[in-house]
Amino acid sequence: LNFNHKEHLCTKNEQIRAKIQAFKQGKLAVLHRLKQNAEGEEEKSILRMRYGYASRDHGLVESTKKRINSTGEFFDWMGDESTPCLICLTGPPASGKTVTMQQIVYAAATNCREEMKMGLDITSFQKLPLLPLFMRATVLSDLMSKDVDEFSQGSSFWNRQTTPSLRQLVDLFVHHGVQQGIIPKENVILDLFDYGRILICIDGLDEASIYQELMETSIEHAVKEAAEKGRRVHVLISTREHSYVHSRTCLRLGDFSVVNLQPLDNNRRLVMVRGRLSSEQVAAFEEQLSVVKDKHPDLTSSPFLLNLMIEVYKKDGVIPRKRVELYAKQVEA
Repeated sequence: LNFNHKEHLCTKNEQIRAKIQAFKQGKLAVLHRLKQNAEGEEEKSILRMRYGYASRDHGLVESTKKRINSTGEFFDWMGDESTPCLICLTGPPASGKTVTMQQIVYAAATNCREEMKMGLDITSFQKLPLLPLFMRATVLSDLMSKDVDEFSQGSSFWNRQTTPSLRQLVDLFVHHGVQQGIIPKENVILDLFDYGRILICIDGLDEASIYQELMETSIEHAVKEAAEKGRRVHVLISTREHSYVHSRTCLRLGDFSVVNLQPLDNNRRLVMVRGRLSSEQVAAFEEQLSVVKDKHPDLTSSPFLLNLMIEVYKKDGVIPRKRVELYAKQVEA
């Protein structure tokens, strides 16, 4: 019998890649259909009282509600020992989920620096401040996809036959950061993770494509393991509301408290405008903004879109009247 080992191995690897590709395409098709069905539900839910509240979601009943007025207050609430530090930021597109998460990361990093200046209490790991680790779900998804390709060649970070642990995902991200020169080679992130002193922030979970379910399952396992060992795990995620509803339907993320982002009211909008423009510019900007608000109120209630309008106004002196014009102007800038 003639048996070519290299040819057999090559064929086997091609079969694995073909199966992975077919799995990806099938999963994307399912997610696309789910998203199309859920987007309509998200639009219907806009009339509900959901903005500006943190709520513990138990399916149909919201057992607790708390209004949060600032990033500092949010961070303090997360650090409260009586609060399960598992938070999900939800909201429609351009509602400010990413910006809010980045502000929370900044608040956590500032707290770390301040405590380091005062001197850290190293007698107990529980007394150490939380170190924030900001990860975009799209980046994690890309890294996992590349890692799956490496799996077929036998050099993967994790075995595709099992769900990767949250620690492995953090390790994968940190390893990438070291390679990119973003994270120093000598870091203690994984050690701090083991002692529960990392604030894991995953932005845009609904954008993780076919790896969203794996990420959520990894988080679920980490929460369960921490509970069994009597310690806390600190996770902050952001996702669109329809995606969170789907995850809950699949019995995932059930331990997370939900924070629905509040649109800007008149007072908050004015504070934001005055903080970015000179007193001479504010009146003219507000006059133009009132015209936009009458026709497109969603443009003036979104922190993200209002920020874009301010930047365009500072450059051109004129506010675009439509969302597509606003995006086009920002791209030109």
